[in-house]
Amino acid sequence: ALVSKRALSQPGEFLSEDRVKIVTAKGEFSNVAVLGPERSHVQVELSAADCRTLGINAPLRLSGNLEGAADVLLIGPCGMLMAKQSAIVAMAHIHMTDADAARLHVSNGDVLTVALDTERPVTLRAIARVKQRAALAMHIDFDEANAAMAGRGTNCHIVRREAACAKKS
Repeated sequence: ALVSKRALSQPGEFLSEDRVKIVTAKGEFSNVAVLGPERSHVQVELSAADCRTLGINAPLRLSGNLEGAADVLLIGPCGMLMAKQSAIVAMAHIHMTDADAARLHVSNGDVLTVALDTERPVTLRAIARVKQRAALAMHIDFDEANAAMAGRGTNCHIVRREAACAKKS
């Protein structure tokens, strides 16, 4: 079982004490954080730049959707695991409660166009993730944050909303 080192921004999620090494034929990353709680399937979230370094083609997916995910080898304190269909580039998303969603006029799964309010403004597509228990926060990867010169606490605003049922496959 994973042991919590500290809580993360979303209720029930935490940084564990464990670290792993991600290995592929082309590269590796050491000292990679393991997040909890445990899931039913191993999921490795990488940035597009990470994927280039590792020489893998991981698809852009919403966390939890591992369709077509890349394979990576994980080496950790309990041994090695060939994590088949586990690596994705996580889509930007915004966690919010039902009350937040009502105030922002969005529904779970809506595709949002969001402008980051920085010196180097960037507009991103993000998926609304509505739950009863959530802390209002937009999650982006390091590539997206670096492109916008954004950091923890950067403000953003919704420019456009596209209903979940109108999404193109």
